[in-house]
Amino acid sequence: MNNKIGLIMVLMVLVSLNFTVVSGDRGMVTLNPLIQIEENTQNAIIAWNGTEEVLILSTDITSSESTPVLELLPLPSNPLEVKEGSFESFTKLQEIANEKLKYYYGVAKRYSPSKAKANVSEGRIEITFQSNIGVHNITIVKVNNLTYFVEWTNNFAKQKGFENINFSTNFQNCIKDYLNRGIKFFVFDFIEINETKQSVNPIIYRFNTNYLYYPMNITAFSDAGETFTTSVIRLLLLTEGMIKEDVISKIFPDPLSSLGVKINLKKEELKEISSDVYNLFKEDLFLTVITYNGFLSNLKVDLTASQEDFTYPNLELDFEKEILIERGKSKMVNVTLKNISDAKHSYIELSIEGDIQGVQHDWFSIKPSSYYFLEEGNETTFEVLFTIPINVSPGRYNLSYIASLYPVSGYHLLYGYGLKKIENATLIVYDVYGAASEFREEIGELKSEIGFLSSIIIFGMILVVSISVVITIMAIISIKIKK
Repeated sequence: MNNKIGLIMVLMVLVSLNFTVVSGDRGMVTLNPLIQIEENTQNAIIAWNGTEEVLILSTDITSSESTPVLELLPLPSNPLEVKEGSFESFTKLQEIANEKLKYYYGVAKRYSPSKAKANVSEGRIEITFQSNIGVHNITIVKVNNLTYFVEWTNNFAKQKGFENINFSTNFQNCIKDYLNRGIKFFVFDFIEINETKQSVNPIIYRFNTNYLYYPMNITAFSDAGETFTTSVIRLLLLTEGMIKEDVISKIFPDPLSSLGVKINLKKEELKEISSDVYNLFKEDLFLTVITYNGFLSNLKVDLTASQEDFTYPNLELDFEKEILIERGKSKMVNVTLKNISDAKHSYIELSIEGDIQGVQHDWFSIKPSSYYFLEEGNETTFEVLFTIPINVSPGRYNLSYIASLYPVSGYHLLYGYGLKKIENATLIVYDVYGAASEFREEIGELKSEIGFLSSIIIFGMILVVSISVVITIMAIISIKIKK
């Protein structure tokens, strides 16, 4: 029953992920405090390899009147690159995910921004980047002091037409908290919005960080966080490990509003999505989709995760590489699966596939037929009964053992995630009455090899005896000469 409920929840997530892609969790400040702005939907691609992150953001926003908006995005280090993206790559990533899990999400493709003005310092504020990128007017500054941050921001805002910015105490405390945590780089993104709901083209940030990072706290204390409407946040995590469920549950206040759906991705699948993301990883990776529907003011904690916050699921298979069976007969073989991941417990499933010349589905059965609960570090054995029809031609038949691992959180199976480990084997069907010509040829070849080896051994023995005789004769001659 719980599994059925879990599946229904996943299907709801899959439906909800067919969206017009927009994103970004940033603090917003409006020109007129009487104008209400809303972030209707936030989506982000967060790709992290342990030392570097690619963050792809856009925003779907509306306002009660036309107004300029200043968005603030804190970052843990000065970006290595900032450039514009496009929704086409989001769509491509959606197509790949749909192939695996029947749901949608995306990434953005890039355009080169104009060169930044770097290292222009103003007291305790250091400007590290300035550029117009599409509709975005972006300035990145390094901040060391809250007082200078407030003064510089007000002066900067006045240049953009913002006259009376009154940062609340809570907002200033939020900025102070970022500074205390060593997050000192802030992106100031100036855009124009109006009453029409609009999706702003994505911006891609690439920066160094030793932990996965996505800011949400600043939104809770900004003008967007003070609205009384709910927003949808979709975070699309691309990582080498699988983020633990308890990390997600600590970030989002309502467990029913967030759901982590996980699948396995091949590195090659990233080529058509984003060269930045593709170059970030060396091996295959994991996709985690997190969805939140609620008030932005409830999100008081940033999403951060270090290496110990991830698990790395893996399986080990032990089996016979070649299986000899007489046609018309049956044979039982064992396939042992060991959970060598650091996931606490997982469900394991074994299946068999054959190619065009391979094993057919009616030739075998597997016990147990359902999932098998397997603790970390433990192993289990599946019994595979092969029954070969009498009319099957003798010969070699290829098969693949497919072991699927599904991690479990609490009592719930993580639907949608399945790490597959594939190992190949060969089924050799023979006929004791001589019909298996290929098998007889193999036996003949083996006999020939044994005969050849025997000849070499006999020749070696004769050679050793001959050398011994020669040495003996020479020794006798030497003794006689001395006498």
